[in-house]
Formats: sequence, C-alpha cells, structure tokens
Amino acid sequence: MSSAGCTRAWQAEAAEDDRLSKADLASFERHAATCAVCTREIAALAELKRIGRELPVLSSTPLERRRLRNELLRRAHGDYERAPRRSLAWLLAGAVALTAAAGVALFLTSRASDPPPVAQAPSPEPTYRAIASSDTAWSTHQHGRDLRLALSRGRLELAVDPLRTDQRFIVELPDGELEVKGTRFVIEADGVRTLGVRVLEGRVMLRLRERESALLVAGDGYAAPSSQAEPPADAAAPDAMPRQTSKPARTARAGAHDAAVPEAVVTAAPSPTASAFTQAMSAFSAGDYGRADELFADFAREHTDDARVEDALFLRAVARSRRGDASGARAIARQYLERFPNGLRRDDAERLTR
Repeated sequence: MSSAGCTRAWQAEAAEDDRLSKADLASFERHAATCAVCTREIAALAELKRIGRELPVLSSTPLERRRLRNELLRRAHGDYERAPRRSLAWLLAGAVALTAAAGVALFLTSRASDPPPVAQAPSPEPTYRAIASSDTAWSTHQHGRDLRLALSRGRLELAVDPLRTDQRFIVELPDGELEVKGTRFVIEADGVRTLGVRVLEGRVMLRLRERESALLVAGDGYAAPSSQAEPPADAAAPDAMPRQTSKPARTARAGAHDAAVPEAVVTAAPSPTASAFTQAMSAFSAGDYGRADELFADFAREHTDDARVEDALFLRAVARSRRGDASGARAIARQYLERFPNGLRRDDAERLTR
C-alpha cells in the first residue's frame, strides 16, 4: 500500500512485513505518533489484515470432486468421438514430422547464444530538500542515482529522503566529503575547510583529509579543532550557523573498523548555547516533554539568531503533542509556520495544526 502526503508512508507496510531494522522501526513509530497520514496507513493495513482473516475458506467434498472429474472425462470423450478419423499411415507420417521438427528445434536451441538479460529500469535520482544561507556557494556536480553536491563555503541544511540500496548521496567539501545514509543535517564551510557538521536525524559518514573517518548519528557533530590555523581573511565566514555545532564532550561513532576518533574532531568546547540546546534535547530524548518544552522555549528566547531555533520551535510542538496537549501543539505549530514558512519541518508542522 502507499499513500500520498508523507514520504515515509511506505514504511507502514514495511513495518507490517518486518522489513525494517530495529532502529528504523523505532524512528518510524516516533514519526507516526505525530503524522496523520502514516497513522491512517497503519490503520488501513490493520483493517485489511482483519478482513483477510475473516474471509471464508473455499473447499469441496470428495463427492463433488468425483462428479467434476467424471464430467470432464465425459466431455473429453465426446470431443474425441466427434473428431474425424485419420488413417494409420497419416498418423505415422504426422508423428515422424513432429519428431523431426522437435530434433531441429533442439539443435537450434543448443547452438543459440544465451538470451540477452532483461533490461532493468534505472534507479531514480535521490530526492532531497535544501536550505542555504545567503552567502552559501554550492552546486550539483553529478546527477543520477549517484548524486553528488559540492559545498565550498557557507551554511547548507539538507534533508535527504531514504535512499535505495543502489543509490548514493555525497556532499563534496573543501577538505573531504560527507556521504549520506538518509538523514537531515547541517554543514558549514569557509572555502578552505569544513567548519562544522550537525546531524539532526539519521546518520552520515564524514571523511576529511588527514582525519579518521567518522560515522555521525543524530545528536553527534563535528567542529574544526581550535588549534587549526584560521582561514584566510578573504574567505567568507558565514554567520548563519554557530561554529559550535556538536554536543559538548560527545564523541561520534567510529567507521567500519571501530577506529578511535580523535576527540578534537567531533567535539567542541562547551558554550552556553550548546549546553542549553543539549539539555533540552536530553530531556526530550528521555521523554520528559514538559521539561523539554520549557528548555526549548528558554533557548529560543535567549538565542534568537541561532539556526537551531527552528528545531527548538518544532520540537516544542511535538513535545506538547506527546503530552496530549493537542491545542498547545497546534498553537506552537502555527507559530513555526509563521516564522519558517519554508522550513524543513513545514509538512510535519501542518499536520500538527489539523
């Protein structure tokens, strides 16, 4: 089954068929709690399953099967009696001709080359949504199922839809690259190096020159080490996203061989801004939605220019919804839409206003 209106609606059927991993299933269940489209999809699948269980099982008795067999034989015998009689010689000639034709066909088949493989439909290009600051310089380097973007400087926020197994989504950076696994994240660069990466959902693989590869998941971040030389004066340094983008004292997961990642690569010095947002996220993750609502509100009020205010406002609406405060969730979702009419959470916020 599929449903228009939500890009994750297909996961309802995948969850019903046990085709989702534990992590993906948990993520979908959290999403479905605030998505009316996915909730309807789950309910429709459950109703379809119930109807299937109630359908009668068709069967026939041995007597009915014998009657049907006798009727079939009677009809076949009648057709044979009505067919014109052939002479024995004619039948023998036909048999010889059929045998010869079969031999020729077998010979030709054995000599023929293998049939060409059936052409597979090309995989579509990955889909995504992007929000860039005014001074951001980025472009698409390669189209197709292996999509490549390039970010040279500025702040770029991307939301990438779940990828198929034969799709890749890579962002080329001034000093390396970042491969997407189906996620939402923010990148900042200054034309010479990557200043910061913040993963909001999903996971990414960060590969920078002279650094260990690092797998960053939701809540992880990377900030350029403070000991590194500052970029040239003519390199435009965007101010849309703070450089301190990761949680304090948080180390990202290592790559394929679990190699230790230097702490300087994936952590940033603690700052009041990072600490306030981290505390709010910790309360939200722990299910303390009342406390999370208060902390997100304090953060948005005290750091009006921080790029994470959009996330804080949307998560306040979700926190209200999960506490059962539907009217409060609608009010905050409307505030989000008024302030961020083209925000990445626009569709989810619109669902919360219904």
